[in-house]
Amino acid sequence: MAIARRLASMGADRFLQSYAPYDRLKPRGANEQNGDGMVSELTATGVRGESIELELSEPGPPAKLVTSATEMHGHADILVINHAYDVAESLNEPNIEQIDMHLTINVSAPSLLAKEFARRHDCRQGGRIVKMTSGQHLGPMPS
Repeated sequence: MAIARRLASMGADRFLQSYAPYDRLKPRGANEQNGDGMVSELTATGVRGESIELELSEPGPPAKLVTSATEMHGHADILVINHAYDVAESLNEPNIEQIDMHLTINVSAPSLLAKEFARRHDCRQGGRIVKMTSGQHLGPMPS
């Protein structure tokens, strides 16, 4: 949420997406810093903020997310794609369903989000897509 905080400190209104069922699978779990809790923190700084809980594993939700954001704010200047799906802990664990979900969430959904953002962008000055990736290119991930 550091990205959302930084953009809010610069006066950017925020529209956040979260998915608590996945967050609960991770060691940090789902908490008040997800979704509505983060919106409350950001709006206290004077910016507008909304959130939506949405799973991105189907083709429709990326368009729904961008549509909801543009309907609430009138337009969107920046799309920050900072989500991931990863549940396997070792190379021996992934099954075909996990691999398919990994590709859907980490490859297909960001592509569909970017496509919908570009389609809906109103051509005013600006318009940025920021896609976050892992640090695996820097070295092996810790076990």
